Amino acid sequence: MMLIYSISPSSVSNVRRSSAVYYFLWLTICQTSLGDLVINFSNRGDEVLQEIIAANKTTNSVTLEYVKFDGTVVTQVVDSANNLTIIRILQLGEEELGQLGTYQAICFVIESPPDEFIPPDAMSKLRQKNPGSIRSPEEDRGRDNQTFDSILSVEQSQWISPLIPSICDEAHHSTFVRSRDVQFWAAKKGVDASRTVQLSKPVPSQISNRPLVCDDFGSSQPCLCRLQIVIPWFPCALKYCKVRDSATGRKQRYRCGIRTCKRIRSFSFLVENARQCLLDG
Repeated sequence: MMLIYSISPSSVSNVRRSSAVYYFLWLTICQTSLGDLVINFSNRGDEVLQEIIAANKTTNSVTLEYVKFDGTVVTQVVDSANNLTIIRILQLGEEELGQLGTYQAICFVIESPPDEFIPPDAMSKLRQKNPGSIRSPEEDRGRDNQTFDSILSVEQSQWISPLIPSICDEAHHSTFVRSRDVQFWAAKKGVDASRTVQLSKPVPSQISNRPLVCDDFGSSQPCLCRLQIVIPWFPCALKYCKVRDSATGRKQRYRCGIRTCKRIRSFSFLVENARQCLLDG
């Protein structure tokens, strides 16, 4: 079951009256803790949002985070040490569904290739230029479609990545994973198969092979939830230039910038009822 967490009614009412107030409050907090790069980007509605990117060389990871104007917070953590990505969504509950004063936390853990993001060490050396500029990615990496068939036990997931328990702490019953990924990680790290079964349990078995899509929020039946997550701007590769050494005449290769990308992630996952599918990318 997906957990619903409470927040103070006064905070929610402020968000409802002006989501921009919530946004800038969030930004102030995050700039203090994550303030490596602050990137301005424009969404489809021509609203300018800000994305915060930080590298952590100790954990060999990069965190990217932004908040939408409706108060939804999107966090992506690339764990380069374990070649995986953790995506967490925090979204306010719907007032018309009687969930005023609550929020939902949901996580996804997916395998990611080593070249999905530039290394944390390189990320930590980037310096902000023209911080007021609105950025556009150089490359659109398209849509990544993923279907999740299992719920991960957050309490016992440290062997997959030590970052999962802290990032997905509020999503104990809503951290989704693909069972084939868990099996791959178990084989790679020499974890016993029986332990893998305990760590990853299938979503409700009563759901048929072709479940209903969660388009009726009044339905109490298990259904398929679909979520689109946009990562609007991220450093996806390093650029290298060549220069001729004046002393030797040989060409030398050096880092001279980054390539930036955009990616859309489309996730499908099974939930026990439509009320657990409030998320919309």
